[in-house]
Amino acid sequence: MTGPAQATDERERIADKSENERQLVLFQLSGESYGVDIYSVQRLIQVPEITRVPRAPTFVEGVIDVRGDIIPVINLLKRFGISDAEARDDGRIVITEIGDQIVGFLVDAVSEVTTLLEDDIEPPSAVVAGKGTEFISGIGKQGKGDNNLLIIVLDVERLLGQQDLAYIEQVSDEFSDRPESMAEHAAAAEEAEVQAASDEEDASEDEMLDEEIA
Repeated sequence: MTGPAQATDERERIADKSENERQLVLFQLSGESYGVDIYSVQRLIQVPEITRVPRAPTFVEGVIDVRGDIIPVINLLKRFGISDAEARDDGRIVITEIGDQIVGFLVDAVSEVTTLLEDDIEPPSAVVAGKGTEFISGIGKQGKGDNNLLIIVLDVERLLGQQDLAYIEQVSDEFSDRPESMAEHAAAAEEAEVQAASDEEDASEDEMLDEEIA
């Protein structure tokens, strides 16, 4: 028969175990596994139509409308400086909250929710951690048969700097206050792209004409 003392010991044991564990949402990006704390993730969605924002930082893919909320989308490949990889069309968006700002992160795929012991997460080595990688909080190891799956554990709060967050908040406020601006910005971006293609074509024709004259 279980007495009050045994029940208290059991609750304390469960509490101690919970404090020594971390639940992570795992996702893939350019062939690598990443993890973020499950408590920082609001929802996971398929990639909807993304409205591009003119003159935005390169890693800001654009904004999306999720149930009436205007959410900026960050391309993590570009944020991490992985320039030789392209985001997949069938990817996912991990919607998180950084401070008071809701942000979506574009990833290749979301695989699972896993639990790691704190002892299985090591601080990033000097090779991994450096300037511009402050958002890496550790490297986790998850047993997979005879091998360990290495998981790059991210600190969501550090993925964006204060200047980036200020810009993103400004963009969110602008689109939220004027929903019609999404269409206006999309049209402006498309017009700029068409104009750039036209200028490039004109330059190419001028070059060919100069060669013929020569």
